[in-house]
Amino acid sequence: MDINQIKEIPIVDYLEWIDHKPNARRGQSVWYEAFWRGGDNKKNLHVDVKNNQWYDYKEGVGGGIIDLAMKINHCNKHQALLELSKLAENKNYKPAEPEKYQPNLDRYDKTESGI
Repeated sequence: MDINQIKEIPIVDYLEWIDHKPNARRGQSVWYEAFWRGGDNKKNLHVDVKNNQWYDYKEGVGGGIIDLAMKINHCNKHQALLELSKLAENKNYKPAEPEKYQPNLDRYDKTESGI
């Protein structure tokens, strides 16, 4: 798996693979707890599904899947790429053509409470 394919892994899928479930969803926005900080706010990690980007409102940082893997695993870019590649292989992830990929958000709670 090359770096461009890794960048296309949907962040919501990556978070699901590491057993991190969303707290809320509204349209193409999915909200999570920034668990690496100990859960001081239940909806401070935002994932923009359409653009495959994340943003931590408390820390004021965000980015793509590689940046998130680096943050979660406290590692450098090379280590994050290896981890994402290995995880994708273990989950039998097959890169989709980006213009054809539509994440399955129906698996998440559709309530808008708390946002």
